Amino acid sequence: MKKISLIILSFIMIFSFAFASYQDDCGEILVKMNLLAGYPDGTLKLENNITRAEFSVLIMKMLGYNSDNIVLESDKKFSDLKESHWARKSIIKATELKYLNGYDDNTFRPSNNLTYAECCAILVNILGYNSDIKGAWPNNVMNMAAELKLNKNLSIKESKELVSRGEVAVMLINSLNVQIKK
Repeated sequence: MKKISLIILSFIMIFSFAFASYQDDCGEILVKMNLLAGYPDGTLKLENNITRAEFSVLIMKMLGYNSDNIVLESDKKFSDLKESHWARKSIIKATELKYLNGYDDNTFRPSNNLTYAECCAILVNILGYNSDIKGAWPNNVMNMAAELKLNKNLSIKESKELVSRGEVAVMLINSLNVQIKK
């Protein structure tokens, strides 16, 4: 029994290292593409959960926007988003383009962590597959993300599970293999 436990533990450790290594590779690719920025200490902190603000900046960079070239079409404001917030332009532009939404109480909650279902919904929307979604939330967006193979090399299964910066890096790299639908 002890041998079986050790074998199972060994497999779990090998696969967790493989996932971490793949996330590292995806993170480094995004850094080289100037899409993902590290922290002042030089690390990417891929194990950290990603916030709505961080994800907004990341997807806007993937779409060719940066803080210098974002032109806002509206004077949209969220009660919890100060003019000086580091990600304000990306957040507002992403909501103008309808890639992300605020909440009914006129907040955006930029510091909230992103869930797997939210990440799937946003990426499926950006890739143009919203009209192909069938069924009820959140399984509908998760199923479409799986169909598009956005979850390849990930072990996330639960809709409310928070996604890490590394898991988002994997999903973004996977999205590069998806034909954009108009």
